[in-house]
Amino acid sequence: MTDRIITIPNILTVSRMVLAPLVALFLVRQEFDRALWGLLVAGVTDGLDGFIAKWFNQSSRLGAILDPIADKLLMLATALALTWIGLLPLWVTIPILLRDVVIFGGALAYYRRAGAIEMQPTILSKTNTCAQVGLLLLVVAIHAEVIPVTGLLFPAFMVVLATTVSSGVQYVVIWWRKAARLGGQAR
Repeated sequence: MTDRIITIPNILTVSRMVLAPLVALFLVRQEFDRALWGLLVAGVTDGLDGFIAKWFNQSSRLGAILDPIADKLLMLATALALTWIGLLPLWVTIPILLRDVVIFGGALAYYRRAGAIEMQPTILSKTNTCAQVGLLLLVVAIHAEVIPVTGLLFPAFMVVLATTVSSGVQYVVIWWRKAARLGGQAR
């Protein structure tokens, strides 16, 4: 891991952060083809920054922090824009937002208590992320007229709702247990 700030993976990560408001703007303007291209470019840069960081020894502390922020920023901007224009139901968006707020708040509280934190995504959390990304791409692709099948939306909404809620509950249980163990230890 390097302490360098300017690395190719970090530049790619920041480009994803810049893409987030652009994708949201395209969606609000209902320019679905442009939004879809923006999401696809973001996906490629996400994979590329990880590959370069790992295989060319360009991992950095800053990149480890920025990468998940860029991913969340893109997903939340996309979800909020789709909700704003009425293509993603509020009953799907609210749990997505609440899950992230609860996880962030819990992590912050744990960090303040323990002085350190190491997040390890669970299989359920990774499944949830895939489901959310898949849903957002599906909604945009349908409205960009790339995929003609709208019958997939409701089942996709239900899968995302289920994985979001269960993943959020899982994180609460995991961090509750860690905090309880921490509380039992003398500082």
